[in-house]
Amino acid sequence: MNLHLTKPKWVYTPLMKATDIVCLLVLGWMVYYVWSMQSELPHLIPTHFGLNGNADRFGPKSSLMILPGITAFVYFITMVARFDPRFINFPIRVTEKWAPAYFPVALQMLTLVQLIIVSFLAVLLHQIIQVSLSHQPGLPLFIVGLFIAALFAILGVYYVKLHKMKKTYSLSEE
Repeated sequence: MNLHLTKPKWVYTPLMKATDIVCLLVLGWMVYYVWSMQSELPHLIPTHFGLNGNADRFGPKSSLMILPGITAFVYFITMVARFDPRFINFPIRVTEKWAPAYFPVALQMLTLVQLIIVSFLAVLLHQIIQVSLSHQPGLPLFIVGLFIAALFAILGVYYVKLHKMKKTYSLSEE
């Protein structure tokens, strides 16, 4: 954490606004979807999937509400972190001089990570319900792989971006 740095002025960018709208709509959809499907779901639903995509643990249908709860928790925790980027861990040492350039980049990354995680959990909820209703045999592994790849791509792009900024600032100080 970088709590020794001055807290930056908070800026609500169009990317953040769009992401917040999408995330809140997705979160609302998740709650509605679970609530509206309760009467159609069997009493036991899959709660865990093995590496082959097949369900290997089951629980009561009420356990589906955990997923929108986790999604809301992740959304609000990342939103709080966006209000004060000093709480974000950087892969490089951030100084008072570099902070104004680094913080907006970190906030962009955090906003996109937030969107990916909320989207993944919504798709996972949908897939669990589809498996519960026997509309498909198991969890398609390509979906999990796609979201993991997207998450690592975002982290990788921003990691490289931050390191390029570090080199730029290091050269300018000489």
